[in-house]
Amino acid sequence: MIKKFKLGEKLKRIFKKQDPHLTELLIEISNNQKNMQESNRFSLSHTQSFNDLLEKAKNYEIDYDKLKSIYDIFGSWDKYSTVPYDLGIWLDNETKNPDTTLAIHRTNFPALDIEDLSKCEQLESIMNKGLVNYGHINVGGNVGIPEVALTMSPLSTATDFINLIGSYKDNNVTIIASFPSNIIDDECHFINKNEETIQEIYNFEDENYSVPFIKPEYIIGALIKNEKGIDTFLTRAELLNVYNYKL
Repeated sequence: MIKKFKLGEKLKRIFKKQDPHLTELLIEISNNQKNMQESNRFSLSHTQSFNDLLEKAKNYEIDYDKLKSIYDIFGSWDKYSTVPYDLGIWLDNETKNPDTTLAIHRTNFPALDIEDLSKCEQLESIMNKGLVNYGHINVGGNVGIPEVALTMSPLSTATDFINLIGSYKDNNVTIIASFPSNIIDDECHFINKNEETIQEIYNFEDENYSVPFIKPEYIIGALIKNEKGIDTFLTRAELLNVYNYKL
C-alpha cells in the first residue's frame, strides 16, 4: 500500500511562492526604519515585537495583508513621533524588564525654555524634591495616601508610547519614572499599601502625610518639547547638573 506523502507546515512555507508585494513592503519598512533612525525619531517599527513580526513575514508565516494592516497603523503614529530614537529603544527594552514598572506624568510649564532650563523652577523642584501627588483626600493617616496612578500613567507596552506624544493640557514636559514592580504594579497601584511600602515610594512634607512626593530617585528623566515640537530627553542627572545639584 502506497502511503501519501504530506509536507510539514515548515516545508509548505518554503515551497510557497513568495508574494512580490510582500517583498516590496519589507523593503519599504526597512527604508523607513533607517530614515527614522537617521532623523533621531523612534518608530513603532523599531520595537522588538514588530521586528519579530517581520521575521515571521520573511519566513512566510504571515501574509502581506496582515503585515500591511499593522504597518499602516504604526505608520499613522510615526508621522507624529518626536520621541528620540535611543530613548524609544531603551523604553522598548525596559518595558520587558520584570523588575520594574514604568510610568509617565505629562504636564505643561509655559515659561519653560529648552535653551535655558535653569529658569524653570518647577522642573528643578521635581528633579530635586520629587513629583508631588495631590490626587488624595487629606483625611490623615494611610487612608488618604494616593495611588501613583492618580498622577502617573503606566507605560507597560510598546503601544503605550503613543502617550508620549498624546495631547494633554498642551503638555511640553513628560516625566518618566521607574518603580520596583514588587511594590507598584503595572497599573501604577500599590501591590500592598502599608507603612513600609508608602515610605518606600513617597516623601512627605510633614508627619501627617499632608503632601506626598514621589521620591526623586525613581525619576529617570524628562522628555522636553520645544516650540518647534522637537523632543529632547534629559536624564535626571543631566537636569540636576543644570541646577548645580549632584547625585
